Amino acid sequence: MIFPSRGVDTGETQRYIELLDSQRVNRVYLDELTSTTESSLGIETVKLIVEPEDTATIKAREISKSWGKFISM
Repeated sequence: MIFPSRGVDTGETQRYIELLDSQRVNRVYLDELTSTTESSLGIETVKLIVEPEDTATIKAREISKSWGKFISM
């Protein structure tokens, strides 16, 4: 389950309780990934989903500039 932050997680897990209890599914809070995880293209791309519309294009360009040298087209 992916959330932009813990504040958005309502805790309503009744539908997913079996998966959460089995530990096959975890909660991921995108705003916490930067402090605990090395930056990656995949994570930065997923974080664009919750980026405000007015800054998403700028952020996407920054990601492209930063990671462009590692991506061959």
